[in-house]
Amino acid sequence: GIYISTLGGGLNRYDGETFTIVTREFEDIHDMFLEDGIIWLTSLNKGILRLDLSSSQSQIIDKTHGLSNNHTRAIIKDSWGNFWFSTSGGGVNKYFGQEFEHFTKSDWLPEDYVYDVHVASNSDIWTSHSQSLVRTNKDTTIVYNRLNGYKGGKARVLTEDHLGNIWIGTDINAIYCFDGNQFHQFTRNDGIPGEYIEDIIQDK
Repeated sequence: GIYISTLGGGLNRYDGETFTIVTREFEDIHDMFLEDGIIWLTSLNKGILRLDLSSSQSQIIDKTHGLSNNHTRAIIKDSWGNFWFSTSGGGVNKYFGQEFEHFTKSDWLPEDYVYDVHVASNSDIWTSHSQSLVRTNKDTTIVYNRLNGYKGGKARVLTEDHLGNIWIGTDINAIYCFDGNQFHQFTRNDGIPGEYIEDIIQDK
């Protein structure tokens, strides 16, 4: 089946013929991650929902469990098994399965509003903010903005292709691609029908 997250209608499933509601425990869902029959949902104001699709057992993970902010946005899992959640106002949260580690502007972020987070294949962590992007690893942190080539503003999505290029979908400036050295912009002149990009994925 195909799982569809919505704003206002919860989590839905399409089996090829009909749509059914899986859960409305979270009605306003921003992102989801599915693995081994467990689906993780981020939400507008309720934190994180962990749902076992086979048993329908669910667990809400919110500020009472150590989450920095209940307005959660993007979710990704790294190669070490850690979950990363971006939040609006609480920075980035790293979840080990039992506890959270928080990263905010008192650490290496330029602001606490984080719209997406991506762990690259080389283990760099990318975050997007209102006017900048941040790339960090154990050695360095680089902020990309108008001063050094990134003019896209708020990025709704960060993703990586098979060559290691980072693709950035923005809400007013279409798409940027970072090849490791510089940013390349793609706009309506390149055939993109709109400037507001919600998501980017690469097919096989």
